Amino acid sequence: MPAILPRSVARLTSLDPQGATETSQPHYGLRRHVLGPLETLAQSISTMAPTCSAALTVPLVFATAGNGTWLAYLLATLCTLLVALCVARLAQMSASPGSLYSYATESLPAVLGSVAAWALLLAYVATGASVVGGFIHYANVVLSEFWRFSLPAIPLGVLAVVVSAWIAYRDVKFSARVMVYIELISVLLICFVFATLLWRRGLHFDPGQFTLRDVRFSGVRLGLVLAMFSFAGFESATTLGEEARRPLHTIPRALIQSVVFSGLFFITASYTEVLGFPASAGSLDQSAAPMSVLSTAAGFPKLGPLIDVCAMVSMYACTLACITAAARVLLLMAHNGLVHRHLRPTHGRACRQRGYASPAGGPRRCQSFRRHYL
Repeated sequence: MPAILPRSVARLTSLDPQGATETSQPHYGLRRHVLGPLETLAQSISTMAPTCSAALTVPLVFATAGNGTWLAYLLATLCTLLVALCVARLAQMSASPGSLYSYATESLPAVLGSVAAWALLLAYVATGASVVGGFIHYANVVLSEFWRFSLPAIPLGVLAVVVSAWIAYRDVKFSARVMVYIELISVLLICFVFATLLWRRGLHFDPGQFTLRDVRFSGVRLGLVLAMFSFAGFESATTLGEEARRPLHTIPRALIQSVVFSGLFFITASYTEVLGFPASAGSLDQSAAPMSVLSTAAGFPKLGPLIDVCAMVSMYACTLACITAAARVLLLMAHNGLVHRHLRPTHGRACRQRGYASPAGGPRRCQSFRRHYL
């Protein structure tokens, strides 16, 4: 007699083959399917921290590329988009907390998979550390603008890391929503300044930028390296393979959207900053707070300090996103024996949500499951 599938499973398999594939993915004790498409997209966007690039990276690219800054970002967008298409293809076939590490493990020898794991973990840690430095810089800029004093770097850095780690530990959905609100407010304010600045300058093309006046290819090439750094972390949404709803559909779309949206923002920001930065304020790459200068040039000087606050908080959101992604890579590495097995346990709330703790068993049953099966 042929086996008869339950009606719900048969319907899932016939109507949604991708959903049936998602149910067969291995589980690691994380809260399943709690993040929507916007929250998944926020993980990649926050790791890239577009506000930070507009405030810090664009001036650095300008230092080498000059009027070719927009071209460097255009080339960086196209290159990153090609990589994102490849990663999205892999994300359509499997979903796990391991991000690129899990893809490398499935298709490469074990040694190369281990190298990919440590390289990815180092990338998240290094990106988080560098953004903490940006947070310290802008925190002192904000303190100087509002209260005329500054604080030592170490306490500010420790504060950013500790608070980010606490929010990431508390709840992934809460941390994702925090990142959504921070980046949305920051980007909207900056876009308002850019639109006002372009309107005041007149809706025309800048001949110096579009003819690449005084631009050398070597400068654009060096600027391209820095511009690529603006896209670092776009793949971090793949670490939410167990927590995203419909991950085989949501995560690939989030990868492409994050690169396209951020690339358009970076190109617009680089063009507008080079066009609108006043000569009286010096050089763009020498300014400590370029967004404040541009806000004054746009006729809204009070928006400058507010955007500096948003840049500071955006760097904090990037630190939070890096901690979230690094923790999930460490989780999979612990399951595969690359780090100590004590990094396997997950939050007790995730176990209870998945039904491993009953009223009779209580938390002890959940801990027993984690100890023996995770």
